[in-house]
Amino acid sequence: MADFITTFFNEKDLADKTYEVEAPNGDTHLIPTGCVIEAIQRTAGKERAQIEAILRQLDFANGDIHHFLNHLAKGLAANY
Repeated sequence: MADFITTFFNEKDLADKTYEVEAPNGDTHLIPTGCVIEAIQRTAGKERAQIEAILRQLDFANGDIHHFLNHLAKGLAANY
């Protein structure tokens, strides 16, 4: 049985976008939606629970999932 996050993204069938984000060192990174989703799927524990809770809230409120994924892409860029 698939977990919530896998099911969520399979059902949403989001358009693939590329997020242009700036790392703290000033470098610009281009991170596609798929990479952010893969990073989410690798999370565990408290971090995963927090992401899942936010996704549930956004889904309930019909919020912009890409806005949240762009936010997470900034975190990914900060680690490179």
